[in-house]
Amino acid sequence: MKTGFYKKYSMSLCVLLSAGFLAAVSGCSALPSDGPMKNTVIGASEINETNMTKINLVDITPQTALSAANTIKKDSFFSTFGSISAKHYTVGVGDSIEVSVWEASPGTLFGGAGTASAIGSHQTVFPEQVVDSNGNIIIPFAGTIQAKGKNITQINEDIQKHLEKKANKPQVITRITKNATSNVTIVGEVSIPTKLPLSNVDEKVLDAIAACGGTKQPVDKTAISLTRDDQTVTMALENIISSKKDNIKLLPGDILTASFQPFSLVFLGATGKNDEVNFEAKGITLSQALGRAGGLVDTRADASGVFIFRINGDKPTIYRADLKNPVTYFAATKFPMKNGDILYVSNSSAAELQKFLSIVTQVMYSVATPVNLGLIK
Repeated sequence: MKTGFYKKYSMSLCVLLSAGFLAAVSGCSALPSDGPMKNTVIGASEINETNMTKINLVDITPQTALSAANTIKKDSFFSTFGSISAKHYTVGVGDSIEVSVWEASPGTLFGGAGTASAIGSHQTVFPEQVVDSNGNIIIPFAGTIQAKGKNITQINEDIQKHLEKKANKPQVITRITKNATSNVTIVGEVSIPTKLPLSNVDEKVLDAIAACGGTKQPVDKTAISLTRDDQTVTMALENIISSKKDNIKLLPGDILTASFQPFSLVFLGATGKNDEVNFEAKGITLSQALGRAGGLVDTRADASGVFIFRINGDKPTIYRADLKNPVTYFAATKFPMKNGDILYVSNSSAAELQKFLSIVTQVMYSVATPVNLGLIK
C-alpha cells in the first residue's frame, strides 16, 4: 500500500514539476518578480490601443550610441547667455556714493570749505550719502541730481553741468563707497556663501567662485548653475574651467549655485544593487552606470535584456543593450546616460525556473513529508 502511494505521489509531483517548468520558461506572471521579462519589455514597443502611444525600442549599437549622444542637449553658459554683453555698473537705490569737486584757482564757490592744492586749485569732498528712494542725491549749489540707473561718468557730467556757471572750472569725481544693488549671489556647495558686489572690472563666473572660497567638493564632481532672469543653465565646473568662453561675465542679479553630483538615475532588476544613484554634470556612459550598479547578478540576469527607460521630449523610448554581443560593450562606452533614466536588467528564464523550483521544494518539504502523510507514526 505504501509502494502504491509513493508511485501515485511521484507521478503527481512529476506532473506538477512539468507544469511548473512550462510556466517558468514562458515567464509565468504568477511567480513573484521584481520586473518584466525581456520579451514583455520588447512587446511594450507595440502601439497601445488605449491611447495610441508608441514606445520606441532602439537597440544600442555604436551608431545608435553616437546618435543618442548627439540628441542630448548640452547647454552652455556661452551658448545661452554669451550674446549678452556685460553692463557697466550703474547706481541704484540704496548705494552709497562720495562726490569730490575741484575748482580752479581762485576758487570762490567751495574754496573756503575745501582743501587747497599746490597748484592753487581747491578740492571739496562732500559727505557720503545714500541714493534715496527716488534715486536722487543732493549736491550743494547743484541741487538734486538723478543718480539711479546712471554710471559714474554720467553722474560726474550731470553735477559738473549744474556747477559750470557757479564754480570756477569745476571738475567732479564720484566714487561708489558701498554697492548695495549690483550683486551676484553664490550659494550651494561653496566654502562661504557670498553676495558679491560687482564693479567695472566685469567679474566672471570663476571670479565669483574664487571670491567665496571655492567649492567644498572636488571639481570633477561639482556642477554650477547660473540663473539669470527666468533662465537656468547647469554646467560641470571642470568644463567651465577648461572652456574660456563659458567663463562669462556676470550681471547684477545673477545667481550661481554649486551642486554636488546634481543628476541621478535609478537601477532596478538583476543589478548588483537597486538604488537611485547621483552622478556628475559632465555625465556618465552606460558602461560606467553598469559599474556603479555593481554589474549584473550572474545567477539572475539576462545579459541580452539590459534596458534604459527614457523620456525624449514627450516620446517614451526604451534602449536595449545585448551584452551577450561583445560589440555592445564598445557601444556602451559611448552611450550617454541621462538625468532621470531607469536602468533595468531583466531576469533570465532559467532564473524564473529556479525560483519556481525553490517554491515547489519548500512546499513539498513542508507539506508532503512522510510524517505529514501519516507514513511514519
